[in-house]
Amino acid sequence: MAILETDLYKLLVIRTIKRGTILMKRLISFAIALTFAITTTYAAELEEIIVTATKKEESLQDVSVSVSVLSGEKIQEAGFHDFRGISQYIPNFAVSENAISTIISMRGIGAGANQSFEQSVGLFVDGVHLAKGRQYRTGLFDIERVEALRGPQGVLFGKNTLAGAVNVISAKPVIGGEFGGQISLAAEDENSAQIIDGHLNLPAGDTFAVRLSFKDREDDGYIDNLYLGTTGPTADEKMVRISAAWQPNDNLRIDIKHTDGHHIRTGDTVVQNTFDMAMPPTPTAGLAFAIANSFYPGFVADVGNYNDWEDLNYGPAKGAAGIALGVNPVGTDTNTADTAINISYDMASGMSLKATIGHAKFDFVDGIDADFGPLMLVSRDDWQNYEQDSVEIRLDSAPDSDISWTVGAYWDSQDQEIDRLIDIDSTVGGTVGTLYAMGAVPWTALFTIPAAMLPPNGLVNPFPFPIGTSTGLSWAPGAPLYMNNTCEVAGIFNQYLGTAYPPCTFQTAFDHGTRIGDWNQYRDSKAVFGQVGFDVSDTVEMQLGVRYVREQTHVNAKTCLGTDTTGIQTCNPSPLLAAIINGNYDTWAHDFNNVPETEDEMWLPSLQIEKRYGDDHMVYFSFSKGYKSGGFNAADDQNPMFANVNGAKVPIPNEPDPSFEYEPETGTSFEVGGKHRFSDSVQLNWAVASAEYKNQQISTFQGTGFVVGNAASSDV
Repeated sequence: MAILETDLYKLLVIRTIKRGTILMKRLISFAIALTFAITTTYAAELEEIIVTATKKEESLQDVSVSVSVLSGEKIQEAGFHDFRGISQYIPNFAVSENAISTIISMRGIGAGANQSFEQSVGLFVDGVHLAKGRQYRTGLFDIERVEALRGPQGVLFGKNTLAGAVNVISAKPVIGGEFGGQISLAAEDENSAQIIDGHLNLPAGDTFAVRLSFKDREDDGYIDNLYLGTTGPTADEKMVRISAAWQPNDNLRIDIKHTDGHHIRTGDTVVQNTFDMAMPPTPTAGLAFAIANSFYPGFVADVGNYNDWEDLNYGPAKGAAGIALGVNPVGTDTNTADTAINISYDMASGMSLKATIGHAKFDFVDGIDADFGPLMLVSRDDWQNYEQDSVEIRLDSAPDSDISWTVGAYWDSQDQEIDRLIDIDSTVGGTVGTLYAMGAVPWTALFTIPAAMLPPNGLVNPFPFPIGTSTGLSWAPGAPLYMNNTCEVAGIFNQYLGTAYPPCTFQTAFDHGTRIGDWNQYRDSKAVFGQVGFDVSDTVEMQLGVRYVREQTHVNAKTCLGTDTTGIQTCNPSPLLAAIINGNYDTWAHDFNNVPETEDEMWLPSLQIEKRYGDDHMVYFSFSKGYKSGGFNAADDQNPMFANVNGAKVPIPNEPDPSFEYEPETGTSFEVGGKHRFSDSVQLNWAVASAEYKNQQISTFQGTGFVVGNAASSDV
């Protein structure tokens, strides 16, 4: 199957307001102009678009790559504040979020939900490669332009670009320019959202300048919760950047930029849709609706409406504090910090030497309602830290050379750590003791723990009939009961005795079963690359390139079982707890502290041939290969190896199952395209591409958790 894509750049530009009213205020060089955004149509001459898709500044119409470009001005006019927004206007590029990660795809190829995965679409901000999907959540502000390159970009951009690359160039300080800046305010009444951003240019003589930029965004959300009378998810984002440029002479320029960001989202984008119950209801459906309506009055009355599912966990009455799942509220709190240093030196020979030095890090805390339902059953809390350093050095030929060439070297180091707490609330938020009161299940279904394994709780069977367990044990009226921690059943005791009775539970020996995970991966990558271009004839040009990559990856991973969700997490070696978690969730404690380091090597070639027809038309053919790093499963429910001991399944805690490691993924693409300018106001760029991907990295949900691995191959 081949993909056809086009970018049609026309002189006609239409600005529309999709929802609400947008008010924009701009402060330019201390002059305030107040304007209201309205639908307008205007025309002007189509300007030449300059891109750095080949690591050199060239016209969009001169590069034999399928590229879409959005200028910073257009991004601001359209009201885009992140990559999800601009993906709506870039063919075959999509950005979405789920409860766990950010999914980025180009031409239908992306990365799965496992947080250890590198991206199939590489993100580069001011020349620095940002490897993780979470870094795509960084807001956009004070941008010069965004370039989306489709197809493998392995030679010049390196690893993790087997589907494409997104190249972001932020606005630079203007050396020798005027002192001044701009402030913009956009507001929308429908979601009570507002964005204020701006920049200030501070020149210092003819060789130095500083640029200060900021952004502050607040959003009350777009999902109406009819039960609570609230909206969500709410967002609060603050970002600031300081940039400095020094150019002591015409041959040397140094740009330094540092950006800090803080993003808080309360609530989630997952929506649960409730439906009218089919009559007569099945036992399962009847039980589900009865439980939900018992704890959240009005739940059944609201069926057919959309509800923000995580808000249903906040309590049985509006405004009540309720019982929060896990340690963190549902949502995310992310801090980011990125630094880029770009040095460019033009030699006397005409050759140019360029260096890009980068440092990037982020940390976040996520709270996830992992059962995706209105009851308190499974929660997940993630604490993650990531840090990387990188250096690229590149030498380019002189612009007037008969043979153009580029050679370079690259190094980066990554350190990623994930701490995770999975909480399985066996009381279902306190609902266990009410099941019988609703006539949902018989008492015999609630007693599942043999008496010999539990200490007495000082209570006796208050009912005038025997109660029993699925194991055959039973308690006669007045017989001692056993400690299963706490669950409120006073209402049920009242039903039979007419008096309140002390609380107890009958479901499991533990109110909570937890998985405590600690995963840490280190990666070191080195590469050398080169590309050469030459004229085959007066109208035909050929470019050949290759990149050699060598990566080493090391990991430590540990998961233990616990029973407490407050305070410092500690492991509980209870055999009973292990039996419950192992049997019901296929999760086993492990400590992979001696996993052999992996080493991968890859050659990434490329070929481009372009044919020109005058100054305004060009067609090209390209072949390229891309690569995405392998790694180790970051899921805390990864199984160890097992031994068969007298017919019993016995885990080997320090030896991982083979599925713990996944292999690198590669992609090979063939593309035919064209760049055409028909007039001063219309140009058409098109491409037809076909690609084969091998060892695709996949993350598959199997009912109780995710497993990772490599699929054989696929064609696009």
